[in-house]
Amino acid sequence: MTTTQSQDEMLVRLNPEGEIIGSVSRKEAHNDESIIHAAVLVMIFTHPEMDETIEGKVGIEQLAGWFTQRSWDKDKYPGAYSVTAAGHVAYREGANLQELLDETAHRETAEEVGLHGLDLELIGTEIVHAPGEETQLIAVYRAITDALPYIADNEVAEIQLENVNKMRELIDDREFTPFALVAMRMLGVLS
Repeated sequence: MTTTQSQDEMLVRLNPEGEIIGSVSRKEAHNDESIIHAAVLVMIFTHPEMDETIEGKVGIEQLAGWFTQRSWDKDKYPGAYSVTAAGHVAYREGANLQELLDETAHRETAEEVGLHGLDLELIGTEIVHAPGEETQLIAVYRAITDALPYIADNEVAEIQLENVNKMRELIDDREFTPFALVAMRMLGVLS
């Protein structure tokens, strides 16, 4: 498969405790499921009556979320559906993991769907093993905003807004990445 993604990009490599132990190329991380590398998944929600007082006062059932279809040029899960934005965490000598996760979440949200300066809330992290594929420590973030995302680069084929109940129905009808499914469970979209 031809991909527009650099297979030489150096990613954060982690041990099973989630500690940085060095770097690994994207190609190596994607071809050796014993290697744990880090990624972020960001879900952007909105509310029909969005205002400054809404944060923390509405249940997940009252929200709508933006989800995306991945580009057909992606090296993993081409054309599959995912959360609003996602991406690998690039390695940087001397940086701590939380700093890299936060930077990556903001960068991917800006690059993929054109949203800058959001108040992203870290929901949690989990190591997810996709048998025969790869293993990622995923950091799941969310934001509630009335800002409108748009397709900002070639990594996203489609973006769609659905209420949480409709999103649950779509999961049965469409292929989602295994990482997005775990993220949606962590966010309370799935049980």
